[in-house]
Amino acid sequence: MKVKVGIVSDNELVITSLSVIINRFETFEVIPVEFNADNLSGNLAAQYLQPEILLIDSNSVKINGIETIRRIRRNHPDVKLTAISTKADEADTIKMLMGGCCAFLYKELLDKTLEYALKEIYKNGYYNADIYKIIRMISCFEQAQTEFNEREKKLLELACSDLTYKEIGVQMYLSERTIKANYDVLFDKLEVRSRAGLVLEAIRQHFVSINNFSDP
Repeated sequence: MKVKVGIVSDNELVITSLSVIINRFETFEVIPVEFNADNLSGNLAAQYLQPEILLIDSNSVKINGIETIRRIRRNHPDVKLTAISTKADEADTIKMLMGGCCAFLYKELLDKTLEYALKEIYKNGYYNADIYKIIRMISCFEQAQTEFNEREKKLLELACSDLTYKEIGVQMYLSERTIKANYDVLFDKLEVRSRAGLVLEAIRQHFVSINNFSDP
């Protein structure tokens, strides 16, 4: 019995070309998957035939890609998710890997590596031919995610003070609402949920120094 492969893309050319290639393989066959990025997990649950490997075009689900991947991963843990990219859009692909995809494949390499990659994914649950590239990409992506503009640097410093959001706003000539919105962005960048967590993480990663806030 052949391994069932689903393809998710809003680009019919991508689906058609990949289907032609995969259906030539001895151990794999493509089954149809209804495309709806907003409810892809629900679509899979409603299907009679379930894919064992799901190829997901990162350019199709980039609006809410990582949330879609996490939802599928949670509701369909047996489906092996693989990101495919028709463009060199590394940020979207990295997000999909971080969301739960076990591999990524670039379109220009698919003709040469696809069958072997699918075998590895089905057998081992991952394909790591580009593991060093993945590590480098994620490292660069995470570094970019924690770069701060001058306003954010100042907000990090002021977060370490005993000033309220309103008092910080007065000092920076911004409304309290704007200050809170800016801190929400910093919470996301440092993956924390509170001002206290922000301060601790900023100090831990050396974005601010406790020496700057010592008593005179």
